[in-house]
Amino acid sequence: MAPSLTDLRGPCPGLNSLANHGYINRTGLTNATELINAQMNVFGIGRDFATALAVTAPIFSGDPNGVIVSIGGPPDRQYWNETSLKIPMPGLNGTHNFYEHDVSPTFGSLNKFGNDTQIINSQFTALYNRQFNVSNAKSNYSLDVMAAHRAFRRQEDISSDGYMFSALFPSLAVTAADHAFIAQLWGNRSAENPWGQTTKDILLSFYGVNRIILNADTPLFSPTGHSRIPTPWYRRPLETPYDFLAFSRDVLTMGKAYPEFFTIGGNIGAPNTFQNVSISDLTNGTYNETMLFEKNNALCLAMQSAVVTAPVWLETIYKDPDYPNGLVNSTLPPLLSSLECPNLKAVNSDLFLKFPGYTRALAHDNSTEMRKRQD
Repeated sequence: MAPSLTDLRGPCPGLNSLANHGYINRTGLTNATELINAQMNVFGIGRDFATALAVTAPIFSGDPNGVIVSIGGPPDRQYWNETSLKIPMPGLNGTHNFYEHDVSPTFGSLNKFGNDTQIINSQFTALYNRQFNVSNAKSNYSLDVMAAHRAFRRQEDISSDGYMFSALFPSLAVTAADHAFIAQLWGNRSAENPWGQTTKDILLSFYGVNRIILNADTPLFSPTGHSRIPTPWYRRPLETPYDFLAFSRDVLTMGKAYPEFFTIGGNIGAPNTFQNVSISDLTNGTYNETMLFEKNNALCLAMQSAVVTAPVWLETIYKDPDYPNGLVNSTLPPLLSSLECPNLKAVNSDLFLKFPGYTRALAHDNSTEMRKRQD
């Protein structure tokens, strides 16, 4: 079912498709329990991974109790916890450089386009054409293909967006997930392709995009706003869930192929001014650049940084961030036990202050989006 004008949709095609098919509330205002069940039962995500995403998403997008989340922009005011909020409930659209980020496979960067929830035709075309001259039946947006696209998009943002910024959690985990999910969760399972095959048609379906053929060399893509789970489509087997360990393997595989994925930093106000930040300096020596290429350390650092830097983000949303911060600290670390992480106690976030993409990225008032939707 296509979303109505008042339904909430955002920059995650997977969540949009879950809402359009009714696996989570069609309004786009869902809760942690719905999200956990839908991720596990529809996409085969492991319970540890699904729970981490479902519990932290509400907290970092405006519900201090970690229950309700808008998969798009601000919901109607009746759902806001106004006694706790400094700003209107942002929803996932208002989480730039946390759940929403630069280097998206297809969506625009916030500071470059002024909008981070719309598909950019040139970016989608670049992704689609990674299987150029390959028939739909033989096409496959595999992890290798998606890693190459991620490298292209990273360099594209560096060379065109003076505010491009790669933070720890968004860069090491969220950007990695956005690209890996297309290969690992969208792929149709069959006897011929037991590990999944994400074809051109599947890509178009999940993104809710129509291909308009002008001529053989000039495809034009028209977003429909209707992300669809294709039919027939067989999900990842529940016996081999995409849990934190499986995701960590993909993070490491992509990082070894493209070491720049493990580089943290950003542009300093103009294109092609990217500066690195030392991993050792950021973490007081708990991690260093070499360690990220070992074991589960890259994903460990990403997830642990979400915990220890939570107060920086939460204090921009909540009048009293202590309670939601406590939920993050009590919920997320136990879910990471399978990764056997080093003990990260702090991140020196002050090292990010020289990057305008960092200071502009903290939670912001995007309530104008809600007003436009209601007009």
